[in-house]
Amino acid sequence: MQNSTSAAPPSIRSRRERPTILIVDDVVEICDTLEDQLLDHLGKQFVVEKAGSADEALELVNSLTSVGKELAVVISDVIMPGMKGDELLVEVKRRSPETVTMMLTGESSDASRITNAINRAGLYRFISKPWELRDMQLTVEQAALSFVNRSIIEKQNRVLRAMNESSQVIARQRDLEDIFRELLTLILTYSEAERAVLVLSNVPPATVVAEARVGAELKRVNVPIHEYDLPQGLLERALAQQHLSAVVTEPGAGFTGVAVPLVNSGKQIGLLYLEMRGQAASIEQERLEAFSLLASQAAIAIDNAFVNENLEVLIVDRTKELLAIGSHKDEMVRIVSHDIRSPLTGIASLAGLLAEDDIAASQADVKRYGEMIQASTSTVLKLVSDILDLAKLQSGTILLSKQSVDLGTFCRRVASTYEPLLLTKQITFTVNVVDQLMAEVDESKLSQALGNLISNAIKYTPASGTITLTLSRDSTQKFAQIELTDTGIGIPAEMLPRLFERFAVRQRPGTAGEKGTGLGLSIVRELIEMHGGQVSARSLPERGTAFTILLPV
Repeated sequence: MQNSTSAAPPSIRSRRERPTILIVDDVVEICDTLEDQLLDHLGKQFVVEKAGSADEALELVNSLTSVGKELAVVISDVIMPGMKGDELLVEVKRRSPETVTMMLTGESSDASRITNAINRAGLYRFISKPWELRDMQLTVEQAALSFVNRSIIEKQNRVLRAMNESSQVIARQRDLEDIFRELLTLILTYSEAERAVLVLSNVPPATVVAEARVGAELKRVNVPIHEYDLPQGLLERALAQQHLSAVVTEPGAGFTGVAVPLVNSGKQIGLLYLEMRGQAASIEQERLEAFSLLASQAAIAIDNAFVNENLEVLIVDRTKELLAIGSHKDEMVRIVSHDIRSPLTGIASLAGLLAEDDIAASQADVKRYGEMIQASTSTVLKLVSDILDLAKLQSGTILLSKQSVDLGTFCRRVASTYEPLLLTKQITFTVNVVDQLMAEVDESKLSQALGNLISNAIKYTPASGTITLTLSRDSTQKFAQIELTDTGIGIPAEMLPRLFERFAVRQRPGTAGEKGTGLGLSIVRELIEMHGGQVSARSLPERGTAFTILLPV
């Protein structure tokens, strides 16, 4: 790759929320050495703690889990005074089932203890002393990241479950009283809030209509918002918003107030106020997204209950929406039944082969099948990620966290992550920064959008082709222009007008047979438009394609 620099791997969370890796060994020198090695390699992503005995380790486990902190990996010596390493790992697994366990073994280690840890603590791997530095660092990194990935998937599953259950509530209830009760109960359950207050503003003035607290019955009220015991400044800011992504938080005395606008079809009908224990900095992004998702379902339910006129027009509009949803559902079924089921079937077959004695005894076969499983897993994860992103975009729950970003450095960093794919296809990638520009953007979301375009360019560019990314000001001098051009197979003219619509264009295989969901470009457009920008494409078959992103500067 030309004119690009590699960037350090980003931190998984803020320092306060980083998962912990725990080292347990009664030999101080071993603890100190391993701590230094892991901090050097993983210190930006994980907290590294150490303990000199099993008792000390269990105290630390209790203190972490009691405050909701994540314990990613425990690495324990086998032979220690008092409780042995295998017994410690079994107890850790009992108290923190998701934690990944590893073991340090020496010449005097009892094989039965290793077997016990495998059978009862799900031992991830045992490493012999003295260990090889790089092997230790990479093994612990893989173990810790597997923990993080499982945690992310579980949080996403919780959001999907909340969406499914709240949709059922909407379908089941018609009376406003029942809707208020069901939705506020559901919101308290999934948000883990102590208090939930519903405010309606579709008929001015804004009025508090219901309140729910944990362990208490729903309280129906009819009080103007300014006369109710609520943080008025926070609610005023939320009522001024017209987008679901505008979640507002404010710390109070031992709690955090969260206000979520209720928006349906671009119209704000009120807001939800939640009180959470702790401070705003501790509320994870996934939970804020869940709040917005639940609020969107609440807005739909309440708005539908208020509909008492123009019924005929409403039925026609709803029929069109259902037809579109049905079409999208059919496409989703195709993706799940074919594009996801096929690699999962391959993974299951390969895993079965690995269980056979003759293959398990061959390191070369194990490595080869493992690489094939890893490739198939990556494909499935990309498909699932696209589907989850689409679900969030459809419900309006994607949140932006903007900050000032040097777009030149940003473009080089995003491009550098695709070096392995470029090397595989022998494609030359050039990054040209014509103008140094700053913009207020959500770096993660913009990286996802630009990454989708780069991935597409690589997919549809044949071996030995070229891709060029150019950053400059546009002709109006009001926008940063990111242009990505390739020498690929191009896009047929009839596909261009609907290129960015959801499911409008059937995904084509890449030049090396690469597959996808066909959702990537629709996700790109919506993420760019959320930034106040635009994305467009021009192409000639067999001559290449150019995508242009315009962002306000």
